[in-house]
Formats: sequence, structure tokens, C-alpha cells
Amino acid sequence: MTPIISPKYICITILNLRRCYMKRNILLLVLCFLLVTPILSHGQVEILETKVEDDITVSHILYPSDKSKMEGLLFKPHGDGPFPVLMMIHGYGTDCFLFKDSGKGYAKLNYVVFAPSMIGFGRSKGYSDFGGPKTLKGLLDGLEYIKSLPYADKSKIVIYGFSRGAHAASLLITQAKDIKAAVLIGGIYDFGRHYDYIYSREPRTRKLIEDEVGVSKKEWAKRSVINYIENIECPILIIHGEKDVRSSPEQAHIFADGLSRKSKTFELFIVPGADHGLSGVRGIMQRMLEFYGKYLQ
Repeated sequence: MTPIISPKYICITILNLRRCYMKRNILLLVLCFLLVTPILSHGQVEILETKVEDDITVSHILYPSDKSKMEGLLFKPHGDGPFPVLMMIHGYGTDCFLFKDSGKGYAKLNYVVFAPSMIGFGRSKGYSDFGGPKTLKGLLDGLEYIKSLPYADKSKIVIYGFSRGAHAASLLITQAKDIKAAVLIGGIYDFGRHYDYIYSREPRTRKLIEDEVGVSKKEWAKRSVINYIENIECPILIIHGEKDVRSSPEQAHIFADGLSRKSKTFELFIVPGADHGLSGVRGIMQRMLEFYGKYLQ
């Protein structure tokens, strides 16, 4: 005997099918959102905070780099520009906020100042590789972001680096051909010689190198600007403390000798009696500005 299906049962069945279909569509939409959202967020600059101090607009940002986010501070002078650009790179144990005061000072002199946190520092996601490809990729992406800003004069870009930041900046200028001048303070320019120097003097720094880079001479060579001097096109001001025990003044002399042999434009200033951070030394900012000014005409 053929069973009789009631209209009520048919209606309930259709309703259940519709609910299942709607649930499936909702799940598909949620899945698409989860898949697409990271892609969208990685491709955008996120402004965490913006404030105006003494007519300088200070923005705390996250910018995209290699499917991740890098932190930076951006200082914009008052007006429409275009303004010359100063990129400032911090040393070990700090981040972009090292320049929260000096960045504003340079901005008052009509520089757009951009201070990124290197990968592994501050809110820049990832692990530091001590001036390796990940560090340089983050800095190069930051440079491209700055060049895209309508008030930044991309034909007038200069760079500053201190300590590990000077090391990174020295390598960056071998790749970024639009940088007009560089000031490097207390940097490392021959990685192998630096490792030998700090081996017994600075066991903590030695461990950092071993953890981030290893003891491969091939990797050390990649992080030594003395091997890439022919790729440098911009003038360089090398500043180093005479009594620097963190990075030997020998590093500055090695770099200067290499630049001289390749007939590159540079100035070397060994600061008498000064330590790694040039504590108590006056006139460095003025010397930097004069050096930049010669090449931003």
C-alpha cells in the first residue's frame, strides 16, 4: 500500500530544507569573510593614533610588509609640502618611540620624519634577523609607503641610523637607490670582525648574534656592507665614538677605508672621548642637518 504523505509533513520538510540551505549560505559567508579579511588588512595602513603637537601631526601607524604589519611613527610638518623625507632607524632594545621627541624636532625644520620599528621590535610582528632579509624588507616597504604620501618629496629622501639601526641603514642604501644622503652612528659594517671583537667582551651581544644569525660566515658576509660598497650611490657621514666599547671604532675605519678605495663620497667623524651613545656630545644634530643640506639642493 502506498503511504500517504500529509501536506503538513511536506511543508515542514521544505521549511527544514530552507533552513539548512540558509545555514550553509551563512557558513559560506563567514568562511569567505575569515579568508578575505586578513588579506584586506595586510594591504592597508592602519592608523592607531593621530595627534597634533606644536603644529606637527604625529601618527602612530601599522603598515603592511610581507603579509604582516610593521610599526612606525610619522611626523608631518604644518602645510601641504612637498617636504624632504628623513627616515630614522633605532638601535637594539628600543623601537620607533626612541624618536618621539627628535622626530618632532626635525619635523619643525620641515622634514617629513618616518621612524619604523624594525621587525621583532615594538609592535612590528616577526623575529629579528639582525639586518637580514626580513629586516631590510620591512624597511624597504616602509620607504615605499612614505614615497606614496602626497606631501613627501620622494626626490629628497635622507636616512639616519644608530647602532643596529646604522647597520641596517648601511645595507639599505645598497638597495634603495633614491636615498640622497645617509648619517650612520655607532654602526657595524664588518659583521665577522664585530663578532670577533665582542666574543669575550660582550657575551650578551654574542648570544644575540648566535640566536638571530648563527655562526655561518656566509650569513655574516651578507650582513657586512663592506661586501657591497660598489652598490652605494649616496654620500655618507660616518660618526663613531672614540671610546665606543659596544661597536669598536675600528668598524668606522674599516668602512671608511672601503669607501675610499671605491672612490665613494663620505665623511668620517670620530668623536673624541665619546661612548657608543655619544653621551653629552653637542652639535651632532647640526652636523647632520648641514650634511643633509648639501645633498638636498
